[in-house]
Amino acid sequence: RAMSDKERVAATEGEVVALCEQRKIKELGPWHNTDVSANHDSSMTVSRIKEELTRLNAYTGDESILVISRGSLTRFRPPETYCSSGKSETFPSTVLKTSGKDLAMRMDAYMVVGIEGVARNQVQVLTEMKGKVSALILQKLKAAGGKYEIKKMFYTNFDEHITRPFGIIVKNWPLKEFKNPS
Repeated sequence: RAMSDKERVAATEGEVVALCEQRKIKELGPWHNTDVSANHDSSMTVSRIKEELTRLNAYTGDESILVISRGSLTRFRPPETYCSSGKSETFPSTVLKTSGKDLAMRMDAYMVVGIEGVARNQVQVLTEMKGKVSALILQKLKAAGGKYEIKKMFYTNFDEHITRPFGIIVKNWPLKEFKNPS
């Protein structure tokens, strides 16, 4: 109490500056180096951002889509998307012709291995879809064959291989020509 205001400011000025710097470092500075701490920090920060985006939508009606992806293979965070409302949730499928989950996975592939990863991922998805379609067609053909054992689907010369021996006719084929959908 014996100090004047100027003396108090002079005596504490260095400590106040140091405290302010420590506060900035704690809020914005380098984060912990361990993967566990980084994952925890990431999860907590993303949760707070989602809450803020939800509030923003509730107060202003602003729409948002948040896509989160890891930045490298050393991180363990799964890719995810967050949409502030049902309206923004339909945007990726309606306009971009992809799901929010697929968008996040593609971003993750791009962030981790670059454009090659995205291209390879799309090729894998297409190949997998072709396989599923082929399996479904064969399954339906076998079901239509009833007591007859049909081992293989023939797109070329379907009449000779399937229609004549088994009496099966294909109606409403989605393609203009009757050929393999792949």
